[in-house]
Amino acid sequence: MRKEKKIEIVETIKKNLENAQAVFLVDYSGVDVKKLESIREQVKELGDTFNVIKNTLVAKATQDTKWSNILSLLEGPNTFAVSYSDPIALAKLLLKAEKGIEKLQLKSAVMYGSVFNHDQIEAISKLPSREVLLAMLLGVLNAPARGLVSVLAGVLRKPLYALNAIKEQKSK
Repeated sequence: MRKEKKIEIVETIKKNLENAQAVFLVDYSGVDVKKLESIREQVKELGDTFNVIKNTLVAKATQDTKWSNILSLLEGPNTFAVSYSDPIALAKLLLKAEKGIEKLQLKSAVMYGSVFNHDQIEAISKLPSREVLLAMLLGVLNAPARGLVSVLAGVLRKPLYALNAIKEQKSK
């Protein structure tokens, strides 16, 4: 590969990593190309990327960036799955693919500035999706307001119940 092409690839990697939330490293040695293409299409549907890139180019692109802790993980053949929106969804997809394809192995990931091994990624993948977590948070934040409204409504209902009881007694 020519030097100009390598520089261009490194710049593209840097640009793509600026908006990334997580990078997953997947060992693809011995995996059929058609199966890799299938995974790539599924990852693309999530709005993420799944590419085979030389480790040396990734090392140059991540040096002196927030992704520099990926340097210690660059051993052997790697496919890089980059998540731009929901790392949990990508982790679930990659783990499912790993179970379906014998030689595919999810090695590690870098998320939120930390390195995660396979077991930690598996634990993270069991978390609910981002939307569900946001809905749960919203429910927790709304609980005190909902409680206050029901207490205030109860204060208003008690005199109404008393007036209705008096009305029913007088109508008898």
